[in-house]
Amino acid sequence: MDKRERTIWKMNLLDNGESNYEFCKKRNIVGFGWGLLEHTTTDYEEFKELTKIEGKYYQDGKYAYALQCAMNAFDMMKSGDIILLHDKDMSFHVCIVSDEHVNINQGALYFEVNVTCNRKVEFLTKLLSEEELRNVGVEPSSCIARHTIEKMSSPDKEQLENYINNHILHG
Repeated sequence: MDKRERTIWKMNLLDNGESNYEFCKKRNIVGFGWGLLEHTTTDYEEFKELTKIEGKYYQDGKYAYALQCAMNAFDMMKSGDIILLHDKDMSFHVCIVSDEHVNINQGALYFEVNVTCNRKVEFLTKLLSEEELRNVGVEPSSCIARHTIEKMSSPDKEQLENYINNHILHG
């Protein structure tokens, strides 16, 4: 994939203040969970429709804002895109989306929700520190998602993309 086509996503893997990073890393996934109360599904498009029917996260013709943001991101995400995850020590983990599909998982293994939506990723071994980001002209706060997941659109995106391409992916 040409690096100009790559999108950088910022993702928050916290649930009630607890990090789901280790859980995701062991499974090579990143994801979100908004549980269905009455239904189960193994299909992402069906999950969206069932969420509307159940109504807990869909009211007045709209999804809950955070869920809509997460689904929009997962719908736009492509194989080869970069995802930044931060931990409590403010180190940034880099992973690469490794397939085009949104997968559905169910059951107690996937925490308290009965359905989680996830993407397969490859976690890279190199972490980025706040200091390292500042040294390449990137403000660390611009790498932190305010919601579950969002596209990085700050002026820092190009510098960060170049640094990741030259020092992490091909360095």
